[in-house]
Amino acid sequence: MIDSFLHSPHFSFESLRGVVKRNPENPFLRQAFEPKEILIGDFKKYTKEQVVNFLAEFANEDDWGNDRDDFLIIKNQFLEILTPTQSESFYVINKDWFVESDFKIREPENSVFLYYFLVLWIDCKNSTLTISEWTHD
Repeated sequence: MIDSFLHSPHFSFESLRGVVKRNPENPFLRQAFEPKEILIGDFKKYTKEQVVNFLAEFANEDDWGNDRDDFLIIKNQFLEILTPTQSESFYVINKDWFVESDFKIREPENSVFLYYFLVLWIDCKNSTLTISEWTHD
């Protein structure tokens, strides 16, 4: 089910397509993952606690420069959204888990984004799939 969604037209940026159509000669950054190539098996399955730990460990990395504070603001806002969520299964994919030449990630996006990862989860009770995209260039 998730693989079908990942390969569907719904897993895209509506606004990005509009920007590209209006300005076809201008370069733009796309999703870092090649949508036709990634599968749910490329994601790591986490509990809510493991997602929180992933974000905490990510925030504690050494090479942030002046950008850590901005990440922490977003992380804290995300945790407010995540806290009431009843889902037990979360799926995370991080561009850093792939080697530079992997066909599942795009260039120059892989090189430009400081970080790029997705967190998604399914709320079976409400029949919703939520995707949280994290990027910084």
